[in-house]
Parts: sequence; structure tokens; C-alpha cells
Amino acid sequence: MKRIADIVASCKSGSQTASLEIDPASLLSVAITPGSLAGGASATGTVTLTGQAGAGGTVVKLSSSLGSTTLPASVTVANGKTSATFTIKTTPVSRQSVATMKASLGATSVTATLTVNPPFLVSLSLSPTSVKGGKSASGTVTIGSAAPVGGLSVALGSNLSSATVPATVTIAAGKTSVKFTVSTLHVTAKVAATITANLGGATKKSTLTLTP
Repeated sequence: MKRIADIVASCKSGSQTASLEIDPASLLSVAITPGSLAGGASATGTVTLTGQAGAGGTVVKLSSSLGSTTLPASVTVANGKTSATFTIKTTPVSRQSVATMKASLGATSVTATLTVNPPFLVSLSLSPTSVKGGKSASGTVTIGSAAPVGGLSVALGSNLSSATVPATVTIAAGKTSVKFTVSTLHVTAKVAATITANLGGATKKSTLTLTP
């Protein structure tokens, strides 16, 4: 609400009083840092006013367009301050999503966007990296953030028929890795099998050596 300030000027002959109407600070902007993150991580939002908040603070309403993001219903800019921060929490997603965050004060609304990314492929490892043909090895696929609800499917492949892997493996919801078995056949000469994992167009490779 508007405030009224009384300005008084005094001299020997008397005094004069004038009233000054002070408009309250309005909403200037909302910003999000970082602007892009992996689902499951958190971001920090900042609302900024055009001036200092008045007595009792200024309440700014908040909302998001995306269900995989959560934030408080409002944030209060404290008396005498021009900005306030709040936390935006996200959940793992299976595909990239863009959330529009809206901050509102009276008739004024401002927005900012937050990009929530699905997990990315970090590594493919094998243990051991060399086996006698007919023996098996263990593989591990690791992603950079937790898998979303329903899990995350990663495609596997091998360039040799003497070393076979499942067509896909599923990383369980909330997990960042999964193990699988590489089955091998007897070989008459030393050979190297290239095992691959593919997720979202990204590929990781690892070599398994088979010996007679």
C-alpha cells in the first residue's frame, strides 16, 4: 500500500507542512541459478524489487509450470531489503523439460525458465577386462544423476558374437548404476570385443579381451 510522508519546513515566522505520497516497491525480476540442471538437483531463485520492502516485508507469490519442480508458494522480501531467495527442488526426469517460474506481486508478474535435464551416460566399465573364452565378465553402466520414476533403459551392444550382452539394461528409479553380465564363448585365438552402452545418442565403449 502507498505511504504518506509529512514534510515540515520551519522558520521564525512559522512552519509549512506538505504531504509526500510514496509508492510501494514493485516487482522488478525473478532469476534462477543455475538455469539448467539434472533432475534431482536444486536451483536457487531470486526475486528483486524496484526498491526497499516496507514494514512487515513484501510477500511475492511463486508458481511453476512443471510438476517435476517444487518451490514455496511465496517468498517474503524483508523490511528494508530489495531481494529474497528461495529454493527450487526438482525430481529426476526421463526427457528434457523446461519449467517456467512465475513471481507475482499485485498486478505485476515476471518469469524465468529452468531447464531440467534427464540423466546422462557417465561410463561403461568391465570387470575383469580379460577372460578365458567361456567365462563371463561383469559390466557396469553409470549415469550422472538418479534415474526417474519407472527406471531408465540403456541399450547395450557387442561387436563379436563370442561376447554377448543383454539388448538393454534398466537402471532402477533413484539409482545411478546397474550391473549386467557379458557371456563369452570359447575362442581359438586371442580376440578383443568392444562392448557399448548407448543413452540418448551418447555412447560409451569398453574392451573385453578373450583368450583361448
